[in-house]
Formats: sequence, C-alpha cells, structure tokens
Amino acid sequence: MSSRLLAFRARVAPRAPRHAARNASKPFHHSPRAQLKFHYHSNMSLRVADLCKDYPTRSGTLPVLRGVSLELQSGDALAITGPSGSGKSTLLNILGTLDQPTSGTVRIADKDPFTLPETELAAFRNQHIGFVFQEHYLLPQCSVLENVLLPTLASNHHEPALPWANELLERVGLKDRLEHRPAELSGGERQRVALARSLIHHPLVLLADEPTGNLDRTNATAIGELLLQLQQQEKTILIVVTHNTELAKRFPRQMEMNDGMLAGPSAQT
Repeated sequence: MSSRLLAFRARVAPRAPRHAARNASKPFHHSPRAQLKFHYHSNMSLRVADLCKDYPTRSGTLPVLRGVSLELQSGDALAITGPSGSGKSTLLNILGTLDQPTSGTVRIADKDPFTLPETELAAFRNQHIGFVFQEHYLLPQCSVLENVLLPTLASNHHEPALPWANELLERVGLKDRLEHRPAELSGGERQRVALARSLIHHPLVLLADEPTGNLDRTNATAIGELLLQLQQQEKTILIVVTHNTELAKRFPRQMEMNDGMLAGPSAQT
C-alpha cells in the first residue's frame, strides 16, 4: 500500500464501520458484479411487494407507507415525485436498508437483505447500494479522490479501486480536481464528487434523494444529465426522489407518491 493511502486510512479510519477490520483480509475483485457472494449476476432486479411502514405516536399508529409495490430491472431509471411528507424519503430509506419495513418485502437481486445479520447487512449496503443525497456529505479533511474512495475503507479495497476512482472522476469532469478539498469546490462540483463516490462499488441500486435540491438551475440540469448518463453506462437501477419536475421529466419512468401510496404507469411491470 502506498504511503499516501496509509496516511489517508489513518486520517479517516476512526470513522470507518466497525466491521472494517473483519473484512480487511478478504480478497478484492475489481468488478464486484463479476464475483458476488449472493450471485447477483443471475437476477439484477429490485422487487418491492406490499411495503408498509408505521410509526408509533402518542395518538396511535401513524402509517407512512401503505402497500407500496414496484419492480425494476437492471438499467431502469425511475423518478418519484410527490408532496413533502408523502413517504418518498421513507421509501428510499427502506430500499437502501437504512430502515426496516413494518411489513411487506424488498428483494434486491432475489435476496431479502432484511434477513441478514447486522454486520452482513452493513456489508451488503456498502457493496451493492449507492446513495446520493441533497447534501454532499464529503469529509472536509480529505481530497476529492480520497472522498470517492471512502466507501472502500470498510473492506480494505481502496488501493485496487484507485483506477476506477480516477476514471469516475474523469467521467464527472473533475480529473483536474483530484487533490482539491471540498471547500475549494463549487456546489455543483461537490455533488459530482458525491455522485462518483456513490458508484465506486458498481452498485446494483443507486438511490438519490433530492440530488439537485441545493443547486442552481444550471448545475441542477448538469447533475441530472450526468446522473442519467452514468446510470445508463453502468446499467444500475436508479431511483430518484425529487421535487424538481424538470429533472423528473427526463426519466423514462415516473411515479407519484401521495399519502404513502405510489401511483403511476410504472407501479408494476
């Protein structure tokens, strides 16, 4: 391992997930899609059936998701719109395994991630689900390149992933910004770094929650186009939650969330 990467790991290691040390001795495969523990290559799909999510309140149970069902295949891109509080972000959190449903099922590549033990679920999420948020969540003490490599720390894969990280940053137009810190970038550039970071593990599913929400119209348009372009190149399943109607119209599939229910021509395939 190069001295630079050793220094990088030392700076951010305390922030790495607790299971990182357990995975440090595992072999690395440059293309995670080629050799996956759950054999995802046989079924690149996302299937959601009768998904419900309730939260307890003082006045009783509050239903947030009410029987959501959808099915997407590799290369599909779906935009979900709807008013605030309709359940869009809750749905994204469950699809990203950040929250568990009250009932119903989620199957990613024919695997139910919620049946996995906690440490295996964290590894599943790290390897196979990419996230882009409204905030970029870049580490200010790390360079652009180091921020893109950050998800690889959990499995000690950062050195072999360097060529792919460099390629991603070139694709998003930041090949001349590798050594810059987030404070030296514009808002649009920071979101480009976040997009590159989300693809570092070649995820099966890419989830974006208001990815253009903090950007001006010009940068929002550019990020939306780049998101769809990279998604098609990687054949990732992409789901974007947005209030930006211009962004939603660029997607081949569009649905609307209202009162915890998903409606539209793409509800079931």
